[in-house]
Amino acid sequence: MIARTSLLHVLVVLTIAAAPAAQQASRDGPGRAAFGTASIAGTLVTDDDEKRPVRRATVTLNGADLGQGRIAVTDDQGRFVFPDLPAGRYTLSGWRPAYVTAFYGARQSWRGPSSTIALADGQELTVAMRMLHGAVVAGTLFDSLGRPQPNARVMAVRFRLNAGERVVQTMGGANAITDDRGAYRLYGLAPGDYAITAAVQGNAAVRQITAPEIQWAQQQIQRGGQVTPGGMSAWIGGPPPPPGPSLGYAPVFYPGTADPGGATVLTIGPGEVREGVDFPLQLVATSRIEGTIVDADGRPATAAILNLLAKRTIPLLSPMSGASSRTDNAGKFSFAGVLPGDYTLVARAQNGPPAAPSRAGGAPIRPLLWAQQELSVSGSDVTGLGLRLQPGLSVSGRVAFEGTTAPPSDLTKIRVSLGPVQNGGTSVLVGDPQMNADGTFTFQGATPGRYRVNASVQPGVVAVPVGTPSGAVFAPTWWMKSVVYNGIDTLDSALEITTADVSGIVITFTDRPTELSGRLLDAAGRPAPEYSVVAFSSDRTFWTAGSRRLRTARPDSDGKFQMLSLPPGEYCLVALTDLDQADLADPTFLEQLAAASIKITLAEGEKKKQDLKLSGGSPD
Repeated sequence: MIARTSLLHVLVVLTIAAAPAAQQASRDGPGRAAFGTASIAGTLVTDDDEKRPVRRATVTLNGADLGQGRIAVTDDQGRFVFPDLPAGRYTLSGWRPAYVTAFYGARQSWRGPSSTIALADGQELTVAMRMLHGAVVAGTLFDSLGRPQPNARVMAVRFRLNAGERVVQTMGGANAITDDRGAYRLYGLAPGDYAITAAVQGNAAVRQITAPEIQWAQQQIQRGGQVTPGGMSAWIGGPPPPPGPSLGYAPVFYPGTADPGGATVLTIGPGEVREGVDFPLQLVATSRIEGTIVDADGRPATAAILNLLAKRTIPLLSPMSGASSRTDNAGKFSFAGVLPGDYTLVARAQNGPPAAPSRAGGAPIRPLLWAQQELSVSGSDVTGLGLRLQPGLSVSGRVAFEGTTAPPSDLTKIRVSLGPVQNGGTSVLVGDPQMNADGTFTFQGATPGRYRVNASVQPGVVAVPVGTPSGAVFAPTWWMKSVVYNGIDTLDSALEITTADVSGIVITFTDRPTELSGRLLDAAGRPAPEYSVVAFSSDRTFWTAGSRRLRTARPDSDGKFQMLSLPPGEYCLVALTDLDQADLADPTFLEQLAAASIKITLAEGEKKKQDLKLSGGSPD
């Protein structure tokens, strides 16, 4: 495992006392043109001793005034250019198959994000970027009999800690399909620690032939079984024995275990080629799940959609992570070839008379019905299940505004969404709510699960100055401050929906977001854009994946950094020579950062400036 403590760099604070940040007009405000007089030209070379040009690579330039960005392709000398740029702040990245995505300004080229380039009017900037040739892991996958297994998906994955549990992270990995020889080759890997995992595509269940079945068949042959006129064999010595169990291939980790805790972790260096990573698949007993669904009146629910959701899955690999079925005219459903594990069976249907006209003016909305059941499957068939549909749940609340600016005049244009916290859960994406002129809203058709409420004031609500060029980007006037339900801000956790309607949610917007800004300088007082600045809550209860109280920023080319709309509270502030976003979900790593950080406090609506200076010496 690569040591991460060596990546820290102790900070010396230039300005310890909090200083209000000066109010400055945004460079990206109204009236900016999409074209200008500045330019960025550069070269892209390999990140090794030879420094060869990288040809036909895609270089992407992003900036507020560029909309979706601009793209250039390097020539035979690895050169690229972006002309006619307006003054502003930009980021550069490069991509090419078999290489690792390169980020401009990163101390290690494959570690993002990119440093921001502060470009002035008329400036002609020349830059150099490095791109690392990706590492390779190759091997052969075998079936349970030692034969090469074709058409199986193999992935290089990383692990991260989530609430103390070791879970799979697919970012930064690679995947491939085995060929007719069972061979696979994973390429373009960034240096790091990986587990190799595989699963058979489709994973059709096979039935195991038992010894009693073989013995019975041999008896039929030896005693001369006869065929009746109807075509059925005349059984000799009684009917055949019960069929053997159904088997299927479970996802496995190298060197051949279904338990992620038993996976061998491979530490891959820059550009390394690791071959001979061979391992077998595992056959396990599978199950059949059968049952019936009825509506609220006890009648068979026809055309209901069912999803069997595995509680622990590996994206792209788990055959049951999204298995679906549909009820027949008798309300019956079935799933075959279900691997052992814990599942949630979720059923949904739209039955009954229309509840209301569509808000889009189309066909009337039919009410959503749902049912769900927890299942534990261990290789035996699960039959006789009975589920009763019930009406979908409603989620309602209102929006509120805090600040000195007048609230938007048309509250119906505020966008509110209700989406699942994580994929593979029982929560589903719910359609747009009914948004009323008084700021109240109601979602219909939610099912139990964990959700995240998001909201934004649409650009159409804000008056746009006459003569503003199309495509101009504006900083929002109103920022979402909190989403409170039952006294809890669900932006810090999730909205838990059980089996009852939810009401009383308050979404609060503010026009006074917090702002943390400053400059990061090296020991000689020069800008240090190749470092990353990390701010995270000193309260360990907020050390969770995706926490809004954890923010990273890459300083501009002049060393300036900015973080907007952090919730009020105490934060740890630290600079890193290298940053892997996955590490920030590991509480152990955050403990190391906290020990090397300084503490700052942000009050409601405060704009604080905190300059940082790196200590002397070169980081490891």
